[in-house]
Amino acid sequence: MNLVLLSTLLATAVGAEPSVQIKDGLIQGFTSNKVEHFFGIPYADPPVGDLRLRQPRPLSKPLGTFDATSSPRLCTQKIMASDLPIIDTWPESISGSLRAYNSTSNNQGEDCLTVNIQRPIETKSDSKLPVIFWIFGGAFEQGSTNSSDWSTLVTKSIEQGGVIIVAVNYRLNTFGFLGGEELQAEGATNLGLRDQRLGLEWVHDNIAAFGGDADKVTIWGQSAGSISTYYHLLINNGDNRSNRTGKPLFRAAIMDSGTSFDAEPVNGTTAQAQYDHIVSAVGCASSYSTLDCLRAAPWQKIYDATNTLPHLVSQDGFSIDYVPRPDLSSPFFTSAKLTPSQNVVDVPVIVAHQEDEATIFLQPTSSVNTTAKLINMVHKQFPSTPTSIFETLISYYTNNTSYGAPFRTNATQDVMYPHSKINSAVVSDIAFIFQARSFLDTIAGPQPSVNWSSPVYALQGSYFYGTPIVGSFHGSDLALLAGGTTGMRMGMRMEEGETLRKEGTIDGIG
Repeated sequence: MNLVLLSTLLATAVGAEPSVQIKDGLIQGFTSNKVEHFFGIPYADPPVGDLRLRQPRPLSKPLGTFDATSSPRLCTQKIMASDLPIIDTWPESISGSLRAYNSTSNNQGEDCLTVNIQRPIETKSDSKLPVIFWIFGGAFEQGSTNSSDWSTLVTKSIEQGGVIIVAVNYRLNTFGFLGGEELQAEGATNLGLRDQRLGLEWVHDNIAAFGGDADKVTIWGQSAGSISTYYHLLINNGDNRSNRTGKPLFRAAIMDSGTSFDAEPVNGTTAQAQYDHIVSAVGCASSYSTLDCLRAAPWQKIYDATNTLPHLVSQDGFSIDYVPRPDLSSPFFTSAKLTPSQNVVDVPVIVAHQEDEATIFLQPTSSVNTTAKLINMVHKQFPSTPTSIFETLISYYTNNTSYGAPFRTNATQDVMYPHSKINSAVVSDIAFIFQARSFLDTIAGPQPSVNWSSPVYALQGSYFYGTPIVGSFHGSDLALLAGGTTGMRMGMRMEEGETLRKEGTIDGIG
């Protein structure tokens, strides 16, 4: 939700401003198009100064009367795409979806741990509406609660009784997912996940005042938010109970393009090298305590250092630098993959992915134009997997241009460079589809390896398979679900005559 959208919403606001009394203060919002909006409500103390690179701390001071009508600050963003000359040949309506990853904002910083709440007009404190807890995506490097507007979905939900949507901001990149032994020693790992968990605790304690039912919370995420949602099934050895009440923080989960993401431990070689790089780039390498030095450094220095790391998308490949990493020194997050020895939160789940997930990332990587370069690229992303495994895996793919992602094209359409379609197909499978199917097989396959009693649903999104170059790419479904993200609504189309089906509600979801 950008400033133009916000100003439009404010301009169309009608009637008395809604307000909600919670234990920390009076929250004042605004109404627009049959939806009441409350933006930027703090759920934690600002993680600034000595609280930088520490676990989030619940609010320690009352809010008083809080104006929740302004677009909230974004958590610090990382520029995610380097110069990509090949996209200059694309239609602007499509290239804009990728250029959105390079968008910057002056309204970003560390004091960003807030939630946005959108609910149907005239919701009362005793309405007890179901709640969606939305976790945005962006490769754990970029994104915010401002990325999507849920007004349409909230309005549509009124026909079936209404729903409240809470979107959570959490720390990203260096500020939220930096690893290394120094952070591990202080219990300050996977901070972005810890932010989300504290946000869930805040919703559990406060959503009733907004007319929500704390016993009917569904967590839903896309991309990095989907991976986060999956991890919330595993966190604390599968214990999703509130610290205060002992009751579950959520009753269902929706994973939209992401489950497990293979990552070395938080004190492993990759994480430590990343920590050391940031320390050096900030100018803290000679400090007695490099972590204290990072906490005292100007924000701009850390921001600049963060952007010296490889970009998510470049001509040379696809690289995710910041991810949640297992930390065996704490019970909070010990494994990125569900195993038979683990406990898991057994709730109804939807596991979804798009037909052409990786095209938006791999179609521009014009330097990765041979099988050897493709193998090298995926091995760099997943270094714990032997190269021989990728060599065998990729040998099963054909570079026949009639195949590959996007899948529903003819032999000549959408071939951006040699290997573009096989690159997109391979990374779609490795990063998204294999992981989803592995999770589904673990909980609901012919021989599930964990005990799971709740309903399981799976789907593949292919609504936009007619979109040139990228097909039903990663994130394209947000155009249907939440008004899209910056640059995403343009250029996507369904094949002529195709319609969207209106699905019924799923018992236990929502």
